[in-house]
Amino acid sequence: MTHPCSVPSVEITLKDGIILKIFAEKEVEQDTLLRLEQKEVLDYGEEPIQLLEGFGYEFDLPNGFEIRVDSAIIKPSMSSSQKLYQ
Repeated sequence: MTHPCSVPSVEITLKDGIILKIFAEKEVEQDTLLRLEQKEVLDYGEEPIQLLEGFGYEFDLPNGFEIRVDSAIIKPSMSSSQKLYQ
């Protein structure tokens, strides 16, 4: 059963209009990436984008941008050309 807020990817607009795209690592992982409705966000004090623990996620940034790795939570992807630096 698919959660009504389940989405294949989300786009987050960062500073200066830079867009970070996050998507589930595998297409078979349904219901791991959620975009909650505004009412649910307000009623329960939740963040609008939910990434469920225990699953992998990929990201995409425009060329020239990187994610700084400060923990073991973010690891380089085998399928991504994105640069991570420590």
